[in-house]
Amino acid sequence: MNPVQTKNPVQTKNPAQTKPAKTAASQSPAPQKGLARRASDKLKPVMNRILSAESITKTLFELTEDLQKLFAADKVTVYAIDRPKRQLFSRNFTSENAQEIRIDISPKSLAGFVAASGRTLNIADAYDSEELGKIHPELHLDTQWDEKLGYRTKSCLIVALPYNKKLMGVLQIINKKTEPQFTDEDVRLAKELAGTLGHSIVKMQSEIIDEKIQATAHAIHSASSLQEILIELRVPILQLFECKMVTIYAVDKAKNEIYSQIRPGDALEEIRLPISPKSIAGCVAMEKGPVNIKNVNDQVELVKYHPELAFDKSWDTLSGEQAKSMLVCPLIHEEVLRGVLQLVNKLNEEPFNVNDEKCILAIGQSLALAIHNQQKQSKTKPTKFSYLINNGLLSQEELTKAIIQARTSGMDIETILLTEFKVKRKDYGQSLEEFYKVPYMGYSDQMVLPQTLFTGLNTNFLAKNNWLPIEKDDNKVTILIDNPANQDKIQNIKLIFSKKALEFKVGLKADIHDFLKVTPQADEQDDFGDEPVETEEVSSLLDALQNESEDEITLASVEDDDTNAISETDSTIVKLVNKILIDAYDQGVSDIHIEPGIGKKLLRIRFRKDGTCRVYQEIPPMYKQAFISRIKIMSRLDIAERRMPQDGKIKMRYGKKEIEYR
Repeated sequence: MNPVQTKNPVQTKNPAQTKPAKTAASQSPAPQKGLARRASDKLKPVMNRILSAESITKTLFELTEDLQKLFAADKVTVYAIDRPKRQLFSRNFTSENAQEIRIDISPKSLAGFVAASGRTLNIADAYDSEELGKIHPELHLDTQWDEKLGYRTKSCLIVALPYNKKLMGVLQIINKKTEPQFTDEDVRLAKELAGTLGHSIVKMQSEIIDEKIQATAHAIHSASSLQEILIELRVPILQLFECKMVTIYAVDKAKNEIYSQIRPGDALEEIRLPISPKSIAGCVAMEKGPVNIKNVNDQVELVKYHPELAFDKSWDTLSGEQAKSMLVCPLIHEEVLRGVLQLVNKLNEEPFNVNDEKCILAIGQSLALAIHNQQKQSKTKPTKFSYLINNGLLSQEELTKAIIQARTSGMDIETILLTEFKVKRKDYGQSLEEFYKVPYMGYSDQMVLPQTLFTGLNTNFLAKNNWLPIEKDDNKVTILIDNPANQDKIQNIKLIFSKKALEFKVGLKADIHDFLKVTPQADEQDDFGDEPVETEEVSSLLDALQNESEDEITLASVEDDDTNAISETDSTIVKLVNKILIDAYDQGVSDIHIEPGIGKKLLRIRFRKDGTCRVYQEIPPMYKQAFISRIKIMSRLDIAERRMPQDGKIKMRYGKKEIEYR
């Protein structure tokens, strides 16, 4: 790089004066070499301090005064380059008015021009637009810093700081004290110093990265919960890697999945991926090795890591960020997979580099240890909610809110978790199963409990105490209960079934109440008998339907066959359908005929046995659609389809028996 020098007009000499000097210089090369040696001698102490420094950041501040003396200058500033922002930022500057100077890489500032062009500037007057215009038509001094600091820039010497042919920063020397402009020797000194300063910036960036790694590791180990690791730690990791997106996954061994959580707005959503080549993060979890992908849409690049690896493009839709480059690392502690760390898209749109690969391994170790510690801590004191917390289905913060709400409102915490925090029954049941070490059994509308189970039992008593029998034989009774550890309840159950062995299954209160809703009441708890008794029971159910529908519609509103006074999910409709199916089984019926009729005609149920078809029951038209929809739901058919024929079958559990209707 050749220095661009603009001489002060006052110092300009005529040809007659300059010619002898040039001749003398050409005849005496030895003094020039001696001058270069003297310049090198001046730099040695500075360069040695830089190369031997334990902390470059601290050393640059300490050397500022030495550099000012070396160049007989008023100010010396070392700038490093911020590539993602295309800016220079000062590394040895501090002031009451500003802690840092930032300059765009462009001709709109002198240092920015040097960073953009790589040229050296030696300017006599930075405010002389004519002098600057000769160098570049758009070049001018950014005067905001002079105004902000109450300073007047005049002469400037600015050189680029390279390392391995790559620009690392800029050295700016301002206002020569002994001369109107910086000399040729100053230019040589600055250029000789440039390589060392460029190397020092590289070391300084490593120091900064190490500090960020330590700070990020501290934040990781300070996390108080698994949710905080999955959500809150993204910000420091984003800053560390200067990327656009970070996702931290934990492992769900039971489901062979990795999962994370995102918070779009106030809501909390969960991401789940199978541990398989169907996604990049899932493949990394499966192979337990890091990947650095330049373009996730390049299938040729993907198959280098795994022949079946594919990029799940639904991720782009979910995140709102179109992924290109991706750096993904497994989180392993004690040779066990704890999770996955995924980085997407560098801010400068370049691929992730070697330094990023080294850095993610260091951060990955800290994350893996932190996740292990959180899971270990949760396991030491298990609760009914440990499974939900450990698998990211519920945060500790949300659980605390639910507990407080349950105490203040008087509502059951189960109801709050299911309704307000949208916890799924099967997940809550799994949590209860792991806590009580008792199998979980949820409600199923495909299972009908025999009436004989409830002989001598009051369903109101069962609902209040949250238990019910679900199976019974000569020697044993199986009980579904919400709390198998409640000894008072267990003692009462033992008194009721004193001559039988007891087996317990755990269920949600909601499951138990749903079973009881479709269970006959006390006045219906007769053993199965002859046909008149059964018909009377169906009639009582129809009377119950009539009572329920009176508050919703009147008979005058029944205008066509689409009128539906009761929903197909109504407990009485469920009981009615179950009763008909059970009666057909108990009576040995071969076929059940359901004749909807047209318009306001009754829905007729016929049973066929031994070739004879007889009317079993007639149902009012206002319950027709609910009855038919219930049959379709149990058969897993489309309840909206009314024209095309559909095939299906009903599977029911009747006590210990499995019954199938086709």
